[in-house]
Amino acid sequence: MAQDLAAGRIDVAFESYVVGLEAQKSGAYPGMKVKIIEPDKRIAASVEPGQAKLPLHQG
Repeated sequence: MAQDLAAGRIDVAFESYVVGLEAQKSGAYPGMKVKIIEPDKRIAASVEPGQAKLPLHQG
């Protein structure tokens, strides 16, 4: 995705905010802004972000 943005093949991309910030610290996305998007019902992940679970054995 970062390569596609840098090459101009895409204009906008969606990524985890923290992942985007950490990628910028490593030199990715030069000259680009990483921002939190406003909730938009057309973009499900902006309204109800994905949930992560870690299954564990009891005991």
